[in-house]
Amino acid sequence: MSSAEDLLRSSRDELRRALRRRPLPVAILAGATDLPPARLGGWETFDGVATCVRVDYGQPVKSGSWVSVETARWSGTQVTGGPLRELLEHHMRQNGDRFSSVEWTGDDRTVTVDGRTVAGRRLRAGDRWWAVRCTLRDVEISVVAHDWDAVVAVRTLNQGEIDELISVVPTPPSFIPPATPPDPPSDATGEPHRALVEEVLRSERQRIDWLTDGGPPPRLPANWGRLWRDAVRRQADLAGQPEPEAERALQGMLNQLTTLYTEAEWFRTDEVLQRRAVSEILLFATGLGPDVPSRPAQLAWQRRQGLRPTDYARLGAITAAQTRWLEEWTAWSRS
Repeated sequence: MSSAEDLLRSSRDELRRALRRRPLPVAILAGATDLPPARLGGWETFDGVATCVRVDYGQPVKSGSWVSVETARWSGTQVTGGPLRELLEHHMRQNGDRFSSVEWTGDDRTVTVDGRTVAGRRLRAGDRWWAVRCTLRDVEISVVAHDWDAVVAVRTLNQGEIDELISVVPTPPSFIPPATPPDPPSDATGEPHRALVEEVLRSERQRIDWLTDGGPPPRLPANWGRLWRDAVRRQADLAGQPEPEAERALQGMLNQLTTLYTEAEWFRTDEVLQRRAVSEILLFATGLGPDVPSRPAQLAWQRRQGLRPTDYARLGAITAAQTRWLEEWTAWSRS
């Protein structure tokens, strides 16, 4: 058995234990005969308890019918499934569809649950996507559909049916790895670090656009492997680091840049400040400019990155480190 199969089996065993510890009324479509058989699509657990189970029908594709039934339990002050629009956007995004290209409408709808009529709310995104949700005590049942229309009726599974659903491991399609093309010839000029940073920031802009409005998912450039190797070698030369250490330093540098792009508005909107910040991050990371004006922010980032996994269990540890780092950069941007 492969390690991937071992991991999948172990994960499903964990779901079984979680559902036995606190049962969750896993729902499937009732009476739908024009769809592929139900299969376990995903699940979430928290503190050993199942908080969300998803059952899928078919494969999400650009065209064709696909339905997902998600059961989520209240956890603390919120339902793990999140707002209905968020759920629908998630599936549209995975399918490469844009939110802004369709008209969004909502109306009240009922859902039949185990033969009982329950009030719900439906949200449509154009002609091909819709989602409906109803609430039963501390549980929400959501149905998301693409190119499929029917009166929504679901039923909850008994323990034996749940065990059977969990046990069915879908057979993945045979995979023939594509031939790996050689890296395209370089057309970049200047330092490898600069070329790498430009591509990372471009990809981050695309990623945020994708999260905001869906569409085709962002992809790394075809020459990414070459860019990374060139930058690692240059980092090792400049900082006098062995390559494994140079790789970690580069990754930390790129993580800081992408986090800045996400968290700091001035970094996204002010090109002059962005160029200055990038230059100082590069100088600090390579050791060529350890005393740059943004040194307090650079050190704050190192402290944030240096938190051990056990530190995350301490209340507010990562939040405090993140806040301090961002405050240092904000102060630098105003100086």
